[in-house]
Amino acid sequence: MRVWYFAYMPRHAPPVNLIETDRQELERWVSAHHTPQQVSQRCRIVLAAANGQENAVIADDVGLNFKTVALWRKRFIAEGADCLWEVAEGRGRKRG
Repeated sequence: MRVWYFAYMPRHAPPVNLIETDRQELERWVSAHHTPQQVSQRCRIVLAAANGQENAVIADDVGLNFKTVALWRKRFIAEGADCLWEVAEGRGRKRG
């Protein structure tokens, strides 16, 4: 049995469905001056995904790697909006 893989077959990213209150909250985070830049970028990714854009298009628009966009789409679907605020240990400005 042979399995054929065609490079030209498109792979579609899973859809992101936002309720209106979540959409408004993400838009508010994007426009707020106190929101860290990385959180704002993640919100833009999710909002674009909710508008039906594919990961490659979002990556070009936001200026990030395709895999980064796919990662945040997947995390948002699995964990919700609170995951957008998570910062890995050792990241960000050091307190001093």
